[in-house]
Amino acid sequence: MPTIKLLLYIIFTLLISTRVTAQNSIRGKITAQDNKEIVAGASVYISNTTIGTATDGKGLFKLNNIPKIPFDLNISSIGFKTKVLRINPLKDTVLNITLAPQVQKLREVVVRPKDDDLWEKFGQKFIEDLIGYSKFSRQCKIENIQHVILEYDKSQQKLTAFCREPLIIVNRALGYKIKYWLEAYEYSFYTRRVFVSGYPFFEDLATTKASRRKVKRYKKNRSRAFNGSLTHFIQALYAGKVKEAGFRVDLMQQVEVSKAYKPNVKKTDTIFYNNATVEKIYQSILTKTKNEAFAKRYLQSIKKWYKSKSKKDLRFKLFYKSGQKRIVEAYELSRDQLNPEKVTVSNYQVDPKIERRAKKGKVNVIVARNIDVNQYVKTINNAGKLFKFQHFLYITYRKEIEEEAYQRRQYPFSDFVRKKQTTILSMLHQSGILIYSNGYFYPPINLLSEGYWAFEKVDKLLPLDYNNK
Repeated sequence: MPTIKLLLYIIFTLLISTRVTAQNSIRGKITAQDNKEIVAGASVYISNTTIGTATDGKGLFKLNNIPKIPFDLNISSIGFKTKVLRINPLKDTVLNITLAPQVQKLREVVVRPKDDDLWEKFGQKFIEDLIGYSKFSRQCKIENIQHVILEYDKSQQKLTAFCREPLIIVNRALGYKIKYWLEAYEYSFYTRRVFVSGYPFFEDLATTKASRRKVKRYKKNRSRAFNGSLTHFIQALYAGKVKEAGFRVDLMQQVEVSKAYKPNVKKTDTIFYNNATVEKIYQSILTKTKNEAFAKRYLQSIKKWYKSKSKKDLRFKLFYKSGQKRIVEAYELSRDQLNPEKVTVSNYQVDPKIERRAKKGKVNVIVARNIDVNQYVKTINNAGKLFKFQHFLYITYRKEIEEEAYQRRQYPFSDFVRKKQTTILSMLHQSGILIYSNGYFYPPINLLSEGYWAFEKVDKLLPLDYNNK
């Protein structure tokens, strides 16, 4: 069964380091954009952290202990569009903020999950895409799940979700209560891609009346969630200690499936295209398949390819039995550009592992092992560094194995295999990303991860002011 890869775009508004100890602060006032009335009780916080407050009865707020370097400030209130501001604490010390009204049309009646057919079909899908399905996810609960609205567009085969208030997610594995403003959720059944965008704010349950036993368990689980994570990798990358942190990085490139096979596994012959040589190919296929209709069909494909004068190679698979064994063989034909009548024919048994990784006729292959990833990092200023690379990075975290739940989802009919956690990173834009010492990177949409990091969702999400030491 082919692997289902969810290219997970979970975009959280992240913060630059909150470990700064200076007593910096910002203050401001929030009003409604349309009528200029004050907005009391609005949430004002540095997203993905435990640093936040709410506006008072006069719409005023003040945040202390903010970072000295630029960060993103989130302002959210029911009935208004969420606003995210890029703040330079050296300049933006007093803010006058206006919020636009939320004009999105919601259902007049909130449909509870148990009464909604869409929840019967897709409710669990939405929860897993947001929360995850690891061991930690079993200890996560959305307390106000009844306020989430699901919509399904049958024509586009898309599932979407929205909520009129922040989701309250309690993670009893990591010890956090998260106020999560869901900005967007979309899953395409056609492409199997999921997109989640939101702004989380953390309340640390370990600082309340939690028992010592719970605090100890929180600390242990937080360390497990941090180790090997994307945040861990970015921190190590910034410090120039990727290998010391337990990561190995290989360089990958995307090539045609045929080029992923080593030359010594292929039987190759160069021919001149004419009736005699085409007849030989036909007889070879017929001998193997013992099916005249199939052999003629493949022959027609070869003739059509040759007459089209296509510069692309022709590749098809041949299925046949040898005794009790089922054989899958690949045939490739490539044209000599200098002499069009000259054709190279190759055939070989296919490797299921290579074919399973193929997407649209291409596959990622490692071209350089155990590279020095620091070559892709350039210091920009005292705080930030530019991380920019081409092709793909195949990242292995050598200190932990993949969770069984992850493998079961990827390969449901295969036995569990103890293997290290692996992720493929790619850049969506050539401009790269800025990285910072706490693991923050900007803009987050520029970095795409496939594999284990896409498996780690809110169930393993830590605030960026978390200290693993």
